[in-house]
Amino acid sequence: GMYLFPMNRVDAENYADVLGLERPSQISTAERQRAFSGASRPRPAKMKLTLGGGGTINSFCSHNNIDDALTAGWQLIKPAVDYN
Repeated sequence: GMYLFPMNRVDAENYADVLGLERPSQISTAERQRAFSGASRPRPAKMKLTLGGGGTINSFCSHNNIDDALTAGWQLIKPAVDYN
């Protein structure tokens, strides 16, 4: 299944590619039927990015994109749980 979570549009536009996030328009009907949210298991990795003004943004990250996110300055704050 796919893990669903809310993210504001600006953050999604800025960070979805590096985090490997699927946009709603990219999800097939079959994927929508298997999608879930709010579960503690399985759960994708959670990342944090410190912004220039001192703020932060937290987001889940595809397990395939963790290295890309780390290279882009994100920090791993929680590893994936039973996702593979």
